[in-house]
Amino acid sequence: ALVRRYPHARMELADPQEVAHAASNTPNRSLEGIWSAADRERSTIDLDQVFARKQRDIGTLSEGTLVALDQESNKRIELTGHMVERPRSILFRVAEGIRRGDLSTMRNILLVGPPSSGKTQLAMQVAALAGVPAFELVTGRSMYVGESERKTRLQLNLLREQGHCMGLIDEVEHMLPMDRTKDTHDGGVTQSIMGMYQTFLADPSLSGRLAIVATSNRPFAISDAMRQRWVVVPVFSALAQDMPEIVRLLAARLGLNGLDDQVLREAAARFHANGASPREIREAIIAARSVSDGQGSDNDTLLRAANSIIGATDQGSTVLGDLAALQFCRSSLMLPWHDAASGAFLPDFQMPAHIKPIVDASTGAIDQQELGKTVEALRSQVNI
Repeated sequence: ALVRRYPHARMELADPQEVAHAASNTPNRSLEGIWSAADRERSTIDLDQVFARKQRDIGTLSEGTLVALDQESNKRIELTGHMVERPRSILFRVAEGIRRGDLSTMRNILLVGPPSSGKTQLAMQVAALAGVPAFELVTGRSMYVGESERKTRLQLNLLREQGHCMGLIDEVEHMLPMDRTKDTHDGGVTQSIMGMYQTFLADPSLSGRLAIVATSNRPFAISDAMRQRWVVVPVFSALAQDMPEIVRLLAARLGLNGLDDQVLREAAARFHANGASPREIREAIIAARSVSDGQGSDNDTLLRAANSIIGATDQGSTVLGDLAALQFCRSSLMLPWHDAASGAFLPDFQMPAHIKPIVDASTGAIDQQELGKTVEALRSQVNI
C-alpha cells in the first residue's frame, strides 16, 4: 500500500519486505513517515534509517525503560589488549547467533571484572559492529503503587516481541534487585520485580532471538539463584605488555598523534607502575594539556601526564575485581590463558602478578580454597 501511495520513494538498496521487517512491532505511522519523506524528497529508503527510527519508537513505547544504543558512535569504539580478545570473540559469536536465529546461542552473559576494564564499551562495540539492534535496560522504578511492576512488565514484553536484538544492563547489581531473601521494606515490590527478571532470563523461547549482556564489578553481591542464570565471562585488567598500545589509543582520541615509541613505552610503564586505569590515564592527559595551556610537543604532554601521577594508586579494587571474576567463572574456555579451541593451558601466557599464585604454573588448575580466602579478605578491605 505504501509503495502505491508514495511512488517516488526509491528502494534501490532494500525491497518493501525488508523495510517492513526492519520496522516490525512499531507504529505504522513511523513507517509511513519514512515513506512519505522519501517520496517528497525523491530519496532512497535506507535500512539504517528504518532501524534508527524503530529504536526510537521502541524507546517511546517502553516509557523510557529501553534506551537505544547509538550504533554509529559505538562502531568507533577502540579496545585493545590480550584481556579483551576472548570476551570480544565470545560476544561476537553471540551477536552473530542472534542475527541468524541460532538456538544454541548463549543468552545471558555476565561480563565480570574490575572497574575500567572495558566491559561496557566491549558490549556496545560488539553489538554495533555485528549490526544487531541493542538497547540499554533502565530501571522502571516509580513512586506510585503498582507502577514499578507495570513498567518492568512493559519493558520485558517489548523485548520479547522485538527479538533478534541485544539488551545491556550496566552494573547489574545496582540496576536489578539481586537477592529476594533480603527485606527491602517496599511492600514486596522488589521481590516481584526480581521474580519477573528471573522468569525472563530463564525463558527458553528467547533462545536465538535475544541476548542480555550485563556487567558487574561485584559478582559476590548477586544471589546464587540469580547468578546461575548467567554465563560469567571475565574481563580482566590490562597487562603491562598491552599498556603502550592502550596509551597510544587513548592519546590519539585526545589529539596526541605521532608519539615516539620510546615515549609511549616510558609513559605506559609509569602509568602501569602506579596502577592507573584507562579512565585515569585519560584524565591525566586532559589535565596535562589543560595546565600546560597547549605548550610543548605531544610527546612532552604525554610524559607530563605520566609523571604527574602521584604515588602508587590503591590497586585493591583491581585485584579484587580480577580475583572475583576468576572465582565465579565456571569454564576455563572463558579464561585467556587457555586455548579457545582445545581448552589446553597456555603456560607462557603472562597473567597478572596477583593471579599467578592462584593458578598452577604447569597445569592451570585454580586453587579455589586460596582464591576464596583471598577474595573474602579483600572484600573487608576494599570498597569496589
